[in-house]
Amino acid sequence: MRRKSFSFLKASVLSAGILSGCVKAPPSSSSASSNSSSSSSPSISSMDLSSSCSSSSESSSEFSSSSSFGPYSGPLTFRVFEDNTAAVSGCDKAATEVVVPALYNGGSVTCIDSDAFQFCDLLTTLTLPESVTMFGVSSFFGCSALEELVIPSGIRLIWSMEFSFCSSLKTTVLPDGLIDIAEMSYLRCSSLAYAVIPTSVISIGYDAFSKCSSDFRIFSKATSLEGVKLGRNWDGGFPHYFYSESEKSGAWHYDIDGVPTLW
Repeated sequence: MRRKSFSFLKASVLSAGILSGCVKAPPSSSSASSNSSSSSSPSISSMDLSSSCSSSSESSSEFSSSSSFGPYSGPLTFRVFEDNTAAVSGCDKAATEVVVPALYNGGSVTCIDSDAFQFCDLLTTLTLPESVTMFGVSSFFGCSALEELVIPSGIRLIWSMEFSFCSSLKTTVLPDGLIDIAEMSYLRCSSLAYAVIPTSVISIGYDAFSKCSSDFRIFSKATSLEGVKLGRNWDGGFPHYFYSESEKSGAWHYDIDGVPTLW
């Protein structure tokens, strides 16, 4: 992979300055404007970056898998906070199969830090626990061998370039309760066949699904996108369909195996 080019692309997007740790999603009560083609929506710089896995009044310490501080033995490194919760801060680039534990040092693993799995080119299998409720920015950027990832149900925000250049990723089902899909989240996921978007989403950033596979489809659980703030080219020019429980031309439903299918 041409990592220097990718790093330059990331730097140009995140030039406003982003916290290195996990960043909380904006409150679910925040309002959304009507559909828009503005390229600045949703912009990371416009969101609240003041709260993360570590606040200014909270200290953290980082421990590697070889540390005697915790019982974990594996390819991950962690940050531990004063409340004893933990964030995954990094991963051995040689790892091929990783299971993130729900607990580290007796505390819940709640965050995946920014760039934690960046350029883990050999990673084919990654399992995240339901205890994870926050991702950082571009946490999985460039995981080019990763084919599948079940996103924990508590995730409320997919940050900028979260899964960009995950060129082997086959599908993505975004969890109910998700609020925002930031710019270029799935840029150049060239094997991505479809994405399922929940009704809770209020904004989708520019180029969120740009340059995916040629047969890529977007399945929205909503019946329309009214009230959703849409960035420029958010769908990459690919077709998107709305959900219908009864047969309806141009709509989709789940088949007997739970796979999104057009009527």
